[in-house]
Amino acid sequence: MPAAYISSHWHIDPTIYKIILGICLLIAVVRMLYRPPESTKPFRAIPRILALSIGLVLGLLSGMIGIGGGIILSPLLIIFRWSTVKEAAGISAMFLLLNSFSGLAGIINKGYVPDENSIIWILAALTGGLIGGYIGSNRLPVTGLKYVLSGILCFAALKLMMF
Repeated sequence: MPAAYISSHWHIDPTIYKIILGICLLIAVVRMLYRPPESTKPFRAIPRILALSIGLVLGLLSGMIGIGGGIILSPLLIIFRWSTVKEAAGISAMFLLLNSFSGLAGIINKGYVPDENSIIWILAALTGGLIGGYIGSNRLPVTGLKYVLSGILCFAALKLMMF
């Protein structure tokens, strides 16, 4: 969280910003499409210094580009067998929430003042998230949804990095 707060104060060239964000989106696409084979190997404990280092780097990225960092954290937790998929989802959700609040606090401290329409955008995002979560959980097949979302993220990532 401190790293997200600090890096939210950094000014990044817009071209660099778009490239970094595009790469992070592509990481999310790879994670959605890649399913590691089931393993009977036991889960491993993550070394404390490695956990702190990963948290620092992801916090810096989160503050710089305005994403929570969970799109990078959850694949690491799963691929290196540091957690189950369900545990990774929970850990990433909390990581996203805390880093996002920390980065937001950083830009507000820097002088950002939300405009009067911010509450409308927040409510729209929450409503859309709830509706999308319901439809995705109860109405659409997971495989099709995964491919559609991967395609949209891939398109967005490539558009960001090329223009």
